[in-house]
Amino acid sequence: MYLCPVFNAHLFFPQRWVQGFTNSNVGFVNNKTICYPCGNYILFVDIETKKKTVLKCKNGHVGAFAVNGNSQVVAFSDQKLNPVIYIYTFPELVKQSEIKGQAQLDYSLLAFSYMGPYLASYSSAPEFALSIWDWQENILLCSKSQPGVTVTSMSFNPMSWHQLCLSNENSLTVWNIERNDQEHYLKSKLPAEDGSQMYNQDVFFSHPDIQDLYYGPVLPISAIAGLAGDDAETFRPKDDIQPSVHPTVHCWTATSDLYMGCEEGHFLAINVETVKASLLYYKPPRDAKGNKETQKPVLLAMAYHKDGLYAAGSDGIVHFYQIKGTHYQMDDCFDVSEPIISLIFSPDYDTLLVETDKGSVYVYKPSHSEEVIKLLDACNDRFLSADFLTPGNKYCVVRNSLLCYCILLVAVGTKEGHVYFIDVTKVETPRVVHRVLLSNLPVHHLQYDQSGQYLITGAAEGHIFILDARPSKLFQVLGYLGNIFLGLSTIYDMERELVEVMALLCPPDTRRARLEIFCLPSAITIDNDECIDERGLLKNRVIQKLQYELDYPLSSAVRQKDDTVYGYCNHAPFIWAPARAPPLIATPKTSTISPSATREGEIMYYQHSSDTPHQAHNSYKWQHM
Repeated sequence: MYLCPVFNAHLFFPQRWVQGFTNSNVGFVNNKTICYPCGNYILFVDIETKKKTVLKCKNGHVGAFAVNGNSQVVAFSDQKLNPVIYIYTFPELVKQSEIKGQAQLDYSLLAFSYMGPYLASYSSAPEFALSIWDWQENILLCSKSQPGVTVTSMSFNPMSWHQLCLSNENSLTVWNIERNDQEHYLKSKLPAEDGSQMYNQDVFFSHPDIQDLYYGPVLPISAIAGLAGDDAETFRPKDDIQPSVHPTVHCWTATSDLYMGCEEGHFLAINVETVKASLLYYKPPRDAKGNKETQKPVLLAMAYHKDGLYAAGSDGIVHFYQIKGTHYQMDDCFDVSEPIISLIFSPDYDTLLVETDKGSVYVYKPSHSEEVIKLLDACNDRFLSADFLTPGNKYCVVRNSLLCYCILLVAVGTKEGHVYFIDVTKVETPRVVHRVLLSNLPVHHLQYDQSGQYLITGAAEGHIFILDARPSKLFQVLGYLGNIFLGLSTIYDMERELVEVMALLCPPDTRRARLEIFCLPSAITIDNDECIDERGLLKNRVIQKLQYELDYPLSSAVRQKDDTVYGYCNHAPFIWAPARAPPLIATPKTSTISPSATREGEIMYYQHSSDTPHQAHNSYKWQHM
């Protein structure tokens, strides 16, 4: 989530500031400045003065991101079809290079080498390709495809750019970049699961590493077991099955080895040259009173220092490890009481950046033994959606929000099914004035109509709830509709003082979209008991509900004031524009409408955005991947 100033949609204003935190990809661009992506921007924050600098991605949302503090450059990709990687210098914010690779949809990871002008990129589906670039010369050095393999972490060896480590939740891969003059080639080494020496074994045979056939031929394992059929192809002896570990984090050492944390709580050291993994054991000090060996946090972050290893994870404590051989001693540095997902040192190794999964960033200087300073604090907890009802104040949530000129009040949906109403007259000290329980499932949708009379909400089970938006009525629930919907669109008719709501449905039995258009007359607020049945359902004769069957399984739709409906279909590369719907008159039958025009498009991401009061209708936004 990010914040930006609210301006008239028909005027142009230069960007003044951007607020927000994406809870990922934070790094040092120099010794005193951190940077991270935020929506369509990259924010640079001075950790001493808190001064912020903004760099905008001209082609939409920032995708993959990497930073090199030694060279003071940042790299990021855009999220469009055939994405491009941009490299900018800091503090000049001058574009240094523009890399156009073979990725069709998106880059998932970027990583700079510590030495030399090298950049690694990993693309997502359909290529799943690892590429090594000379970003100064804009040259592709080598590339390797791994079909179907996703990667969650990627880093160069700080001591040698010829080694690169990639990991995911199931495996860890070390790639060697071999060079012959101007030719480059990628070669991988995989450590064995049990840490033993790894051979190029063929599990189909019993002893594939035996070259001397003095004792007879080497038989397949299935033949020794007397198996036939499909079992013979997949059979492995029980003794050959090794338990697996699941990597969570890795870190290079000064000797070009690797430390690795596991989901099972293990702490491993991997010799990259011999491809051997060793389990590290905790060695408590002689004067230790408690037994820390039983307290094994799942390590999620590591940062190597000349004095030792800093690591943290699920327990929210930054630990300092002193490792000797296969044993280590551990000291606690500080506790932030939140799971820690990232530890990063500044280029001079004087400042440690600590990032939590709740959206907080701390600064710590180990050499000075100073207090931990909270640099950023963003809520990333159980709130799922939010909506503003404000008379034009400069504070505005852009994502999933709708503004209306009434009172300074925010409606917030929660995971437990509540809608909280928060008074933001004083932005610095907001207060909860009321809450309404709609369901036992999360609230997924919040939308005010343009007149500010009704708050229309949607819960996870698919029900549409209509609330009175007036605080004097304590935000009364006026009724609900029981259909499972995909999206909502509202229009306010000022002449008739009538609110019209369009809901998009896609019944699983027909696999085609259906539009339901209904009215919210003033009678539901004046005499509500006559408008609902004993279960609280709004009566069809009151809301005048109409149904329209469509030809395609739309994923989103929006209606304009001239009764034109635009829809987007995931199964076809075009935006669907049906003919104008019939006028809103009560009729018991269901109408069928067909598209009057289609607009060809490309593979897209779908995002929903609601209009401010400066606009006359709801709009939807599609971004190229």
